[in-house]
Amino acid sequence: LVAIPLIAGISFEVLRLGARYSRTPVMRALMAPGLLLQKITTRPPDTGQIHVAIESFEEVLRREGKLPASPSFPVAPEPVAPEPGAAEPEESLETP
Repeated sequence: LVAIPLIAGISFEVLRLGARYSRTPVMRALMAPGLLLQKITTRPPDTGQIHVAIESFEEVLRREGKLPASPSFPVAPEPVAPEPGAAEPEESLETP
């Protein structure tokens, strides 16, 4: 517990050094594993994850009384037709 400020200070200085010399080959090699890990862990959510997030948020609002109670029957969302002249959705950038 006592070492936390020391570790935080050292980490801050390493990050500053990395930002200052980010174009050098040595620093790029040192930063590559962290950037690859960040790329793996920051993928956009899939449709199922988005639905779970929306349902969870709605449940919180219901419990706080800011949203009416959910109906006793499932409500299927109505498909939304694109507006005339609207741009086509962009292709996903994810690689298989």
